[in-house]
Amino acid sequence: MLDFLPMVIDDPLERYRPFPEHPESVMAAHWHEIVGAAVFYFTVQALIKPLATLILGKAYTTLPKKTRIDFDIHVVAMVQSFVSIGLTFYHFNNPHWQNRSYDRVNSLLGSTPFGGLVGAISAGYFVWDLWVCIRYFDIFGVGFLLHGGAALFGMICTLIPYCQPWTSCFLAFELSTPFVNMNWFASRMPEGTFSNRFVIINGLLLMVVFFFIRIIWGFYAIAQLAVDMTYSLDKINNFVPGALLILNFGLDSLNVFWFYKMKNEKRAISHETQQIYRSALKGGHYLGSRPFATNKYDAKAYLSMSVYLPTAILDPFEKLRPFPADPTTIFQAHWHELVLSTLFYTVVQSLSGPLCSRLFGSRYTSLPRKTRVDFDVHVTSMVQCVVSAVLMCYHFNNPHWQNRLNDPVNSLLGSTPFGSMVIAVTAGYFVWDLLVCLRNFDLFGIGFLLHAVAAMYAFCCGFVPYCQPWAAAFLSFELSTPFVNMNWFASRMPQGTFSEKFVVINGLLLIVVFFFVRILWGLYAVVQLATDMTASLDQVSIFTPAALLSMNFALNTLNIFWFYKMVRIAIKKIKGQSSTKKAAKAAEKIE
Repeated sequence: MLDFLPMVIDDPLERYRPFPEHPESVMAAHWHEIVGAAVFYFTVQALIKPLATLILGKAYTTLPKKTRIDFDIHVVAMVQSFVSIGLTFYHFNNPHWQNRSYDRVNSLLGSTPFGGLVGAISAGYFVWDLWVCIRYFDIFGVGFLLHGGAALFGMICTLIPYCQPWTSCFLAFELSTPFVNMNWFASRMPEGTFSNRFVIINGLLLMVVFFFIRIIWGFYAIAQLAVDMTYSLDKINNFVPGALLILNFGLDSLNVFWFYKMKNEKRAISHETQQIYRSALKGGHYLGSRPFATNKYDAKAYLSMSVYLPTAILDPFEKLRPFPADPTTIFQAHWHELVLSTLFYTVVQSLSGPLCSRLFGSRYTSLPRKTRVDFDVHVTSMVQCVVSAVLMCYHFNNPHWQNRLNDPVNSLLGSTPFGSMVIAVTAGYFVWDLLVCLRNFDLFGIGFLLHAVAAMYAFCCGFVPYCQPWAAAFLSFELSTPFVNMNWFASRMPQGTFSEKFVVINGLLLIVVFFFVRILWGLYAVVQLATDMTASLDQVSIFTPAALLSMNFALNTLNIFWFYKMVRIAIKKIKGQSSTKKAAKAAEKIE
């Protein structure tokens, strides 16, 4: 994270401390920031009533008294979430946390002036929160009171200091809070204050961000924190780490429960979406602008790509299935293609070694054993790119995906024999990929293993069927993979195997294709996918769309980071600060 997040060490508010001049503890150095933060949030709460009355009028003033109080508190929580996100951005890169792999003791006991400020401001908010829960106990009850007290304890611990470098990791939970608050506003404000479309988008974002930040990241972070704690148990009263772990475990358990309760949210979103589609399909128009045909498929939409791409519905390999004769599920109908695909890629990998030995001679055989294994894997990946490109061309034109504007439900739940074959062949590749990552774990590590599991899960969802019509849209990402692989070969093969001009042209094509396919198309496609998902959330387990969107969100984030790294490498090359070989070596990490 060093490249794109700032590193702040000093406390910009230190000079406002009235006393002591020479503090001897972290608390003494930052007490004024706790007080200042608490006063700030009290002031925000006091200003909300006149401002909300002025801006919202009767939509606010006609609310019951208790609802208005709750409204004011949610506005303060919204302000606090943005403050926390800003502090997280500047504190995430603190040296103690970034260096935790080498110094786990200081990942807990380390402290910086800016880290003290982050802990103090967060503690100030929870001082305000605790006071509100006590004053309005009849509204919030014992649950919120205990939450406020526990959170305050957690932030005060950072001023011991203990866990201060980890503060930003847990403040990252606040990324979901704006969506929680907007969901509350939409449910309490009068009908029409927020549009149906806004409610749908916010609800969908709430589920995705909540799942990714509070479930996935939450459990990962608490596991890492527990590991770090074992290195410093002899340096602190065991009550502190014990209490913090119990509190975090309790919070993670609540997050899982709350996420489960969001099934009501997904039903509401599906209902709202279907209402929009029903009301929009009037007068022969879709949402007032797109043509709508009354027959099963929208002829104009369906023919839009037929001119350029073929349409395949039937499975050409169905006759190769040994059993069952009459399959009752998609997986039963296509399991043989998954197995054949896995065997095919295993054979390709096995043949890569002897073929490359004949083609490249000592340029291949002189490579270290691990590099030869990686070389064979990249050759197999190159073959898979070609297979994926062909399948994509035939599957892009599937009727369920082409008709998604008029039938968003079947753009996710629809299925064709050819589409199922595409899913099976692609899943077979990722089964092979998973086996390779397990067999060569010392070479590829946990990152590639998790990628293989996630990709296999995503394509196996097509057997449900779920997202099967979208398979071609995401297989198009593979259009950038040949350039990634050629870049890898150029960085690993001996000097002179590839000309400098070839490496430069390949690098430029990699940047251009990566940008259009993985950044522009990737972000656009996942937004469209999320839109379609809102129409069928009540027909599938919430885990499936949430997991798929979370994985796509993570992949798109990584793609943006990798593209940023590629551009930096290219700039260094243009300025003459890096040789072509070194540039290719640096860029080959982008896979």
